[in-house]
Amino acid sequence: MFVTLLLGTLDFAGKRLAYVRAGHVPPYLRRADGSLERLEQLGGPPLGWTEKAVYKSDTTAFAVGDAVLVLTDGFTEAADPAGELYGEDRIATFMQQADPGDPGLLSTLVRQVRDFEGGMPPSDDMAAILLSLREDATG
Repeated sequence: MFVTLLLGTLDFAGKRLAYVRAGHVPPYLRRADGSLERLEQLGGPPLGWTEKAVYKSDTTAFAVGDAVLVLTDGFTEAADPAGELYGEDRIATFMQQADPGDPGLLSTLVRQVRDFEGGMPPSDDMAAILLSLREDATG
């Protein structure tokens, strides 16, 4: 048995996001200018994979207007009736077109994935969090 994990900490004063991935789907980082990056630094294997795992963290700038989407593979591996996966490219397109300030953004993403599945039962659980830094949050 194993579990994937993403652990992140946000330094508001320094406007830096530190993170470590343990086999988790790389998060999507949408910059304030609309560009999209993936936080792909793999810190190590999933938790429980091996007792001797060593994990490495990474950091990135996280400025006002940036948003990071962390989600499980229940989104990317959701399948339509023909067996095609929703995939990472559809999530990327969604994030590039999204308004990170929209409070219904995650609900919209879930609805799009469920529509893609075309009534098929979900093959995995889905969990997501969206973190964005707004001007009024910095002081």
